[in-house]
Amino acid sequence: MRLCILCEDSKLTSEKLSLGITDNKVFKGVSESGELPATHWLCVVDATDNGYTKIIENKKDSIIEATNQTSFLIKNKLKIIK
Repeated sequence: MRLCILCEDSKLTSEKLSLGITDNKVFKGVSESGELPATHWLCVVDATDNGYTKIIENKKDSIIEATNQTSFLIKNKLKIIK
């Protein structure tokens, strides 16, 4: 299952720690306009049902949905910063 994880910029560090994510490259900067500065950070990962449950149980400050990246960004009115 594909999971989209969205976290506000100001809460990224604490959320990464709660989810056990140490690699900064898994997050893409996003904003309403698609331009800097990043207001949120997006992570898209594949997870098993068990992995999904663990992520949901440990999340603090993020929105997590089992969906595709395009639909998730449209729903949250955000664009990837290129």
